[in-house]
Amino acid sequence: MPDRPAWGTLTDFATHFSVHRNALNRPEVLEAIPLEQNKGGEVTWYISSDQKFPQPNYFMNGPAMDPVLVPWITWRLSLDGILYWALDFWSLTVDPWLNPTHT
Repeated sequence: MPDRPAWGTLTDFATHFSVHRNALNRPEVLEAIPLEQNKGGEVTWYISSDQKFPQPNYFMNGPAMDPVLVPWITWRLSLDGILYWALDFWSLTVDPWLNPTHT
């Protein structure tokens, strides 16, 4: 299920997975989710800054519908939850409280 095929599936070494949203476009990943859950594993997903349009994100300047879609996607794909990735990752701006955008 990882984005790096050289790592293999890791299905015999881990029971809990967090899948990047872009990987959820791959049929083999979607097929692996219920298999892992049936073995007692947990599968969550996460959003990061490299989402490919039209996938939702939490960007402040993104469409208002984006955060609304997150629980629906979680439900639709029968995922166990969502990992909120890097709430504190503001390396591209000096002060996010005064200017949350970067150039």
